[in-house]
Amino acid sequence: MEHMRRINDDPNNDEIGGLIKEAQDPLLRAVLVVLQNINLSLIANTKTVNEIDDQLRVHLTEYRASTEASLAERSERKGSWKIVSWLLGIMQTIGLWFIVQAYSELQSLHNIDHSIESRVIVLEQRNK
Repeated sequence: MEHMRRINDDPNNDEIGGLIKEAQDPLLRAVLVVLQNINLSLIANTKTVNEIDDQLRVHLTEYRASTEASLAERSERKGSWKIVSWLLGIMQTIGLWFIVQAYSELQSLHNIDHSIESRVIVLEQRNK
C-alpha cells in the first residue's frame, strides 16, 4: 500500500511558471514565485517522504524476520537445555547407583575378609 501524499505532483508541470511569465503585476509575480517555490518544496518533500516510507518498510520487514529468527533460536535453546538437564540428571542417577553398588560390594568383600581372618586365627590357635 503506497501512500501518495500529492497525486498531482509532476516536476514537468510548469503551470505556475507560465503564470509567472504572463503576470504583469510585480506583486502577483512575487506571490507566484513564492507559490512555485512552495510547490517545488512540496514535490521534493513528497518524494523524500515516499523514499523514507519505502526504506522503513524494508527495514521493518528485515527487523521482523530477524526477530522471528531470534525467537526461534531462543526457543530451540530452551528446549535443548531441558533435554541436557534431563540427561545430566539421568547420568547422575546412574553414577550414584554404580557408586552405591560398588560400596555395597566393597562392604561385602570386607565382611568376607573379616570372616576369613577370624577363621584363620581360630585355625592357627588350634595348631599351636
